[in-house]
Amino acid sequence: MQEFACLGPAGTYSHKAAIAYFKAKSIKKDVAFFPTIIDVLESVENKKVMEAIVPVENSVEGTVNETQDFLARCKHINIIAEITIDIDHNIIGFLGADLKKVTKVISHPQPIAQCKTFIRKNMPNASVEYSTSTTAAIQKVAELGDNKNVAIGNSLIVKDFGLEILKRNISDTIDNQTRFFVINNDKTLAKGDKVSIVFSIEKDVPGGLYRILGEFANRGINLTKIESRPSKGDRFTYKFFIDLQGCIADNEVKKALDNISKLSTFFKILGVYEEIGSC
Repeated sequence: MQEFACLGPAGTYSHKAAIAYFKAKSIKKDVAFFPTIIDVLESVENKKVMEAIVPVENSVEGTVNETQDFLARCKHINIIAEITIDIDHNIIGFLGADLKKVTKVISHPQPIAQCKTFIRKNMPNASVEYSTSTTAAIQKVAELGDNKNVAIGNSLIVKDFGLEILKRNISDTIDNQTRFFVINNDKTLAKGDKVSIVFSIEKDVPGGLYRILGEFANRGINLTKIESRPSKGDRFTYKFFIDLQGCIADNEVKKALDNISKLSTFFKILGVYEEIGSC
């Protein structure tokens, strides 16, 4: 079994987050790279890899839906840590490229969405091509070998491909950050001061969600995120994702979760974990 997985090839933002996580924990692990986020998640679910890191939410574009949906439906994955990193999107290409003459911008869908204003204003003649990762985009530009194509990505491996950073920090907002979850396939809940859950409630029941939120409000438990996603099994029904601050051993947190599980048609603790912070 391999030690650790993330979206590859080397040099992606997931790889950058993995490096930050190792540094924060003072550990060293061999990293296996997978071509898609779903492949990373499945590698942990199927016990091919012990641990992995996956993006879950960006401060500009919101939730990474493929991660969230997989965590809700999988049977064995636990969240064991959260780390947030700064996202430094750059235009990457061959030295001397004129952005006004660029005809194609290549990157993962998330960076494209996070930089759409810059693209529209500075590369008006460019079409967009999506890649499986920012590193794959950089590789593609290097292979194409001309000044008409550029990639959006970070600076980790630019020099490895003989390319240059043509424009730094092009995100549409200044404080662009992404949250990542570190996950494993251990049934034992980890220790930490943050809990993530997902649940569904009976359809068309007045006050159903209100009663569940009241379980937290009445006990002074702070929620850091609440979001709904389509259930994908029954049309126009939803799963609700909540992140909360609290220790699973705390009696008030325990009571709230026990009551919510009884009020729900589906309930799952996604993980109990430590929040490492921003890197």
